[in-house]
Amino acid sequence: TPAAGSIANAQLLSPYAGQQFSVSGATGTVTWTSLYPLPNDMALNATGYLGGTPSSAGTFTVGVSASDVNACPIAQNYTLVVC
Repeated sequence: TPAAGSIANAQLLSPYAGQQFSVSGATGTVTWTSLYPLPNDMALNATGYLGGTPSSAGTFTVGVSASDVNACPIAQNYTLVVC
């Protein structure tokens, strides 16, 4: 989660409120990875939390992938607007 589509917008050079991604039905520890480059100075951490202080404006595709101990990945794309 959240469902596909948009996530909360970010303001240029201001700390992003953050977005916690989650997945249901996973077995054991879930590993999170970003599929595409994120806005400058933003990161997706190992627990699926997207945060940071974006230093580049624009509309970005944020792709996240979650993989459990069975190496069964699930991926979803979101739109992030930084203005």
